[in-house]
Amino acid sequence: MISLNRFHKLTYSEDDWQLMESAHRRACDLLGQSPLYYEHNDRLARTIMKLFDTGTRNVELLASIAVHREHVMDRLLSTHH
Repeated sequence: MISLNRFHKLTYSEDDWQLMESAHRRACDLLGQSPLYYEHNDRLARTIMKLFDTGTRNVELLASIAVHREHVMDRLLSTHH
């Protein structure tokens, strides 16, 4: 059973969601992609959420790190195909 303290950590406030959404839009902008149609939207969103869960709250930092990870993933996946 999940403890209440851990459950609380897994939930996000409206402000949290807005911050993560802003970071996602910024990351898509940096990638030159549409936030609605980016092929790896889910992966990008999960990356931002994981970074947010570590305590990062700066939109530019969240977006920049997420974009860097997208570039790394793209390079890794392109070398395996």
